[in-house]
Amino acid sequence: MRTLARPDATIAYDTRGDGPPVLLIQGAGAIGSLWQPQIDGLRDRHTLAWFDNRGIGGSLPLRGPVTIDAMADDALAVMDALGWSSEHLDGAAGRHA
Repeated sequence: MRTLARPDATIAYDTRGDGPPVLLIQGAGAIGSLWQPQIDGLRDRHTLAWFDNRGIGGSLPLRGPVTIDAMADDALAVMDALGWSSEHLDGAAGRHA
């Protein structure tokens, strides 16, 4: 995974595929690799990007609060790092055991 330095967190993200861009966003407390079934199914038609939310997985250390605004800013920062000005978006509310 690649990393992106943010003022109060380091965000780990990755991409696969070729085609129109799709940003995959997990809910709080879930790592981006939980998208693997969708990545496998869509990578032949889309460029997919996903990331670990701040404070979990490869997005450590956490140096600030986890807020909706901060998480939205992280998603925009990943898009900026990839040079994407627009994308399709898919999100998940998180996983329960």
